[in-house]
Amino acid sequence: MDYVRPYRRKDGTYVRSHYRRSRASRGPSTSTTELGAAAGILVTILFLFWIFGGSEPSASTTTTAPTWEAAGYTATEINTSTDTNCAGHSYGQVHQFFGEQPCIGLQRKLFKAEDDQGNAVLIATARADMASPSAAKALNGLAERNGSGNVTPLAHETAGYQHISFTGKHYASHPRESAVHIAETEPLTGNPSAATMRELAKQALEHL
Repeated sequence: MDYVRPYRRKDGTYVRSHYRRSRASRGPSTSTTELGAAAGILVTILFLFWIFGGSEPSASTTTTAPTWEAAGYTATEINTSTDTNCAGHSYGQVHQFFGEQPCIGLQRKLFKAEDDQGNAVLIATARADMASPSAAKALNGLAERNGSGNVTPLAHETAGYQHISFTGKHYASHPRESAVHIAETEPLTGNPSAATMRELAKQALEHL
């Protein structure tokens, strides 16, 4: 508080001595108040950015492998590959065919199908896109013949499955417009029936 001595105003009024609040004890100036408000807004913006936009993606985010079901089995994709060199991924007469009529695209996949009885089947699929429907029909007719060769199963390039040999006993294929869909299966564990493995090969043609 500041002490004020008695004095007369310009109009002659006598003012007694009194105390008044000092300038230092008065409220903050307008500029100080505005500065405090701006700082508060900035802190709020930074907090919201950290919550909604600045945090790193959750470590629990995962990508689920494609699956499908057939014959009491659930098939899960374990590998996939795309290429344009069918000759480099085939063998036998089929390899020779691709040397004369190159494909324009090749997609291969590998699935592991399991049931609830401990049986597991490995499924190798391939889709060869040809230049015309007639070329696709010719390729399909050749690949269906025993001992003519085939597209190399992707298992041969997948760690943990390279020892699996595909015999062609459980095989399915069909031409679809300018493409040929091929699938074959082999047992992994348990004792899946031959009929089941043929059915899985047939159903796999729909997942290319």
